Amino acid sequence: MGLQLRTTAMSQGQAWVRQGFITFLRRPGGFVSLLMAYVVMVFALAIVPLAGLVLVVATWPLLTLAFMLATPDVLRGDRVRPMHVLAIWREPRPQRIAMLLLCGSFAGLIVLIVVFAVWLGGDELVEAVRSLSKTQLSVEAMVAFQHNPAVERTQGWISGLASLLAIPFWHAPALVHWGGQSAGQALFSSTLALWRGRSAFVLFSLLWLGCTFVGSVLAALLGGLLAAIGLGPLALIPGLAMTLMLSAAFYTSLWFMFADTFGVDIETTA
Repeated sequence: MGLQLRTTAMSQGQAWVRQGFITFLRRPGGFVSLLMAYVVMVFALAIVPLAGLVLVVATWPLLTLAFMLATPDVLRGDRVRPMHVLAIWREPRPQRIAMLLLCGSFAGLIVLIVVFAVWLGGDELVEAVRSLSKTQLSVEAMVAFQHNPAVERTQGWISGLASLLAIPFWHAPALVHWGGQSAGQALFSSTLALWRGRSAFVLFSLLWLGCTFVGSVLAALLGGLLAAIGLGPLALIPGLAMTLMLSAAFYTSLWFMFADTFGVDIETTA
């Protein structure tokens, strides 16, 4: 498929969010089941000795591709297929190798980011970890650890650098799948696309941050209400449900961003 990079207007960022929600609501159970299938795969990988956590991080490009495959299916009136999380194994060999390179490079770079952030934390971070290990684990001890300045700085570095890392990987899985690009070319094209459409991308990101904040507040209110009427064990359910729904809607919206940016329609993805 020939892909052509287009210039996107800032207002399209709002349209991508709206289209993501609308499409998610057409098959909410299907999209949530796709996300849950990914979670099951992640849990299975997490039990692998030593390399489990690295393998889990490496799967993020596969989650992006799974939703980008499922969204045009729903737009055509089809159902969501949870097996899209394993779509990499149905790719032609060149695309499969490129996808594996994306997964491996993403995991490797995340590891480097964590190592760099821990190194910046220095002795102060080491002392914070030691003090936690010497005390009895409790909610108070964990809260104090989380608010330790060294821990907060380390988390800030990891979050900031990981957000920057997401830019070259944003469209890369779709560019490999539909554009047949190599891993390196897809990373470059994704970075260029987000730069050229940066105003729309910033609006898109801000709107999703706002949706996440509103969802968190609603979930907290519902959880508090359940606890107040004596249903404390169920108080965590609104937060979990809100997280699943917002995450699924977010990943659904990625298709519209990709399609507008590179001039793709659902007929060419069938």
